[in-house]
This record gives sequence, C-alpha cells and structure tokens, in this order.
Amino acid sequence: MNSNPDLAQEVIGALKALGKRAPDSHKGDYGTILVVSGSRSARGCACLCTYSAIRSGVGKVILASYPEVISACSVLVPEAVFEEVPNLKEVPDRIDFSRLTSVGIGPGIGLSWEVKEGLEYILSSAQSRRLKVVLDADALRLLKGQEFMFSGTIITPHMGEFSNLVNVPMDEIKKDRQGYALQCAKKWNCTVVLKGANTVVADPQGRVFVNSTGNPGMATAGAGDVLLGVVSAFVSLIPDPFLAACAGVYLHGMAGDIARESKTVVGLIARDIIEAIPEAFRRLLG
Repeated sequence: MNSNPDLAQEVIGALKALGKRAPDSHKGDYGTILVVSGSRSARGCACLCTYSAIRSGVGKVILASYPEVISACSVLVPEAVFEEVPNLKEVPDRIDFSRLTSVGIGPGIGLSWEVKEGLEYILSSAQSRRLKVVLDADALRLLKGQEFMFSGTIITPHMGEFSNLVNVPMDEIKKDRQGYALQCAKKWNCTVVLKGANTVVADPQGRVFVNSTGNPGMATAGAGDVLLGVVSAFVSLIPDPFLAACAGVYLHGMAGDIARESKTVVGLIARDIIEAIPEAFRRLLG
C-alpha cells in the first residue's frame, strides 16, 4: 500500500492557498480555535499548543485550562485569549461553542476520572455542534475503550499511544504502519495521524498520505504538542479534514527541517519548530 503521489502536490497547493488573503479581511475570517491543554503539573504543553496554533495563521486562539496554566501561558503567548476553569467540565459553560471553528484537546490534561468526565462533556458539546476536533496525548489514553467517540475527529497518536489503543505491539505495527492506520481510520470513522518518522495520515475514505518532511531532531519533548496546534489551526482554514491534517504534518516537518539548519539535530527543541513556521510559509509562498 502506497501513498498517492498526487497528494503531496495537493497538500502543497492547500498550504499555498493559505497565503491568499483579501486586503479587507479580519481575524474572524480565519477561524477561532479552542485549545484544552495543560494541568497543574504540566503547563508547558499548553503554551506550545497555543503558540503553534497562532503561528499557523488562525484568527483567534482561546486556551481553557487551570489558573496555574493560564498564568504561565499568558506571559509566553499574550496574543491568545484565556479562560480559567477549576475543572474541564465547566469549559462548555464558559465558552461560546457557536463561535468556534475547531477544538484541540489532550496534551497534559491528566488521567484522572474528573478529567475524563470533563473531556467527554467537551467532546460531546463540540460534536453536537459539528465542530472539527483534534485529539491527542492524554485525551487518547482516557478514551481507550470508547473509540466510538473518535468518530468525525482527527486523532494524532504517537506509536506508543496507538499501540495502547489497538492492543498490538509496536514492533508489529511498524511492519505495516499504513495498513494499521487505514484500518483504524475506517473502523473508528476518523482521520488517523500516526506520528513518527514519515508520519502516516489515513482517513475513512481510504486515502493515505506518507509525509516526507521532518528529521530526527524533532524527536524531542513537546514536538507533538506543536503539531496539535498546527493541525487544529489548519482544520479551521482548510475545509477537508484529511487535507488539513496532511498539510499540518507537512508544514510541521518542514519547520523542523528549517530549524535543524541552525539548531542541528542535537540542539533542536519544540519551540524552534514554532519559530520556524513563518519561514516555512515564506518558502512555500515563494
């Protein structure tokens, strides 16, 4: 099974189209994302998700999280809008979901029963309004056994998370990453972004994309959080969720390749990927 080679040009075309903006446009034309990330013991991931989403061209990003997370992120990402919540179940009551275009959930939210309840409430509220949803990290762990809730979403597991979801050893999955990703995309009715070297993107319609950008320097903490922000932005800007996911993976890897030029594969960190996103766009737009 091979990725359709024409998809690469379609992905690049979708990215180039993002540079075509009307002179009289405003932030409302480019979507509003809700990011649900972070916890008292994991604050940085929320900053990375939020910052990368803003860098990816979306009009407005709202971060909903605990006061300690908001305190850290408001300094690092002052361009975002912040909503402090004592628990995640209050998010749909604090945020007007009718004004959102996409939701990104998962990194660092924790694995407690209270968090699981909140996640289910947020996901149900988002899906009832047919919002585009991207799920990652702790959200995937919490929903194991409830994969029916993935329907209509984009999920972005790394190999360990995917192995946990399907109860198949990683060594077995590595033998046929495209096959496993496609099988689960059809079974769960979602777009699967199976992260790793040459990330695989598959959707329920049978489309498969194997990414060609990226490098070993991106094997660093927080790189996946950055991807969540990028993909959450692109699903607000690109109508086709599969194409949006492919574009997010491609640009994320391209930014990592640009960051490697000055930082090396040894010194590269997640923030370097975010900082390289504008240059990636500049090169794509010529």
